[in-house]
Amino acid sequence: LKQGTSKYIYSIERYFMGINLIGAEVRRLNLKYYNFQGTTISDTVFKQCQFYDNNFQKVKTKDVKFEMCDIKKLKLNADRGSQEVKINDCYLSDSELSGLKKLSIKDCRLQDVTISVYARDEVILENCIVYSLYIKSLGSGNSGIVKFNNCIFKSQIALKEMKGKIEIAGKCIKVSADNLFKNQENASISGSENIL
Repeated sequence: LKQGTSKYIYSIERYFMGINLIGAEVRRLNLKYYNFQGTTISDTVFKQCQFYDNNFQKVKTKDVKFEMCDIKKLKLNADRGSQEVKINDCYLSDSELSGLKKLSIKDCRLQDVTISVYARDEVILENCIVYSLYIKSLGSGNSGIVKFNNCIFKSQIALKEMKGKIEIAGKCIKVSADNLFKNQENASISGSENIL
């Protein structure tokens, strides 16, 4: 754990419940069964960490980055006032992400990931390999927008009551012979001509 200085703290508690984690850089830690519930996380980078079965329920986020991490069984249910979270060059599996105004996932592999979208939320997936992905709407009315840019799709994407917009920008490759989206009745999909 690095916080604004050149000193490292190697001993950390298993529970971060209800604290403020601001301006921190967490590097190369194995975080198993950690509970961040109710925590405020701001201007923080998790780099080359392993996450396994971590609870990020009701967290408040602002400018949080996960870089080169192995993330499994992450439950990130952010407080509705939360801001941008970036996930870059990570392996993300068996995880649920919701409540973020802006979620950017770039250069990642996704396996059994569920992304829940509220109205005015924006989710951007860029240069990702998508093995299995579930997208669903939360709240009443139309949800936000999910954008795919230069992604490779290994299987169908399940839309669970998705009422928002799906946008395909940049050339995307679909490996499966099936339609890319399953249960797409209520979603507005554009850019399908960019799927090869």
